[in-house]
Amino acid sequence: MELGEIGSVRATFENVPLHPTLNRAFIAEFVKQETDPAEQKLDLLALEKMLDDGADINCSHEHGQTALHQVALIHSAKVAEFLLAKGADANGVDALGCTPLHVAATANSVEVLRVLVHSGASVEARTTGELQTPLHHAAKRGATAAVKAMELHGADVHARDRQGRTPLHMAVLHGHSETAQLLLDLGADSSAEDDLGQSCLSLILLKMPPVAYKALGRFYHSDPIRRHQCFNLTCLEPKPNAEHTETYRTPLKLIVSNQLFDVIKHPLVKKFIDLKWNSYGYAATWFHLALDFVYISLWTVLCLSLPLRSPHIAPESSKASCDARHFSTTQPGRE
Repeated sequence: MELGEIGSVRATFENVPLHPTLNRAFIAEFVKQETDPAEQKLDLLALEKMLDDGADINCSHEHGQTALHQVALIHSAKVAEFLLAKGADANGVDALGCTPLHVAATANSVEVLRVLVHSGASVEARTTGELQTPLHHAAKRGATAAVKAMELHGADVHARDRQGRTPLHMAVLHGHSETAQLLLDLGADSSAEDDLGQSCLSLILLKMPPVAYKALGRFYHSDPIRRHQCFNLTCLEPKPNAEHTETYRTPLKLIVSNQLFDVIKHPLVKKFIDLKWNSYGYAATWFHLALDFVYISLWTVLCLSLPLRSPHIAPESSKASCDARHFSTTQPGRE
């Protein structure tokens, strides 16, 4: 089959050739619910009759989405159970490689999500281009309830897409602070770097400083009973690698340059600054003070050793004329 013929088939419906009209009518019932919420609820008896008459339950519209994809958008767990019982494919993909679980996660459709997972939908399914999981999609849209449900069903919070980004990257990049905090609570690694060397912690410092304090908490542990503290300081100044560009700035530089005073008060940052001062700052300060002392001393000796080129005492004649002018100006009434 030529590419043009494949495109024409995808442009209509991927259905059973013997029942194209039934397939169109079947999928149209679900599309109508998405485009016009005022429409009445789906008639399961009518849908069942269409299936009995030969409609393909896995037929799709021009974008490759099946009835199960559409059900995930309209948050109907009951209809999802009906379709799955009739043989709908829980892992069917659309033109972008999205499964119904991707759609449910994006739409924050928790009940449909649970039905799909219990019916065998893969929580680690990947899209075609970006290779993103349903958890990536939920984090990208700020679907907090879906993120929580996905993690409960075994989704990997450390999963990476084609560009090496984790769900936490997606939540921060799209400005969903609540979702980012939830992912941190679920154990997401804030030090994870994408393929460009950008860490989640750096993005959090740039885009949502209030969340940075929580993100740093992963690298600090305090045991007040044993009076023991653990610090993982490498997150603030990681070693440079090939992915880091010339414009790359470490988290510590971001904290200082953006004047994030609340973040500086974090025990981890304070400990790192103390170590920096003891290792470099203290000695460097005394070194510069010594250089300044030598510099001032040399200039003082140089100035004192140079002879005066001309006297700074005015001649007697000049002094007398100055006194006369001063006398005349102070007593204007006398000639």
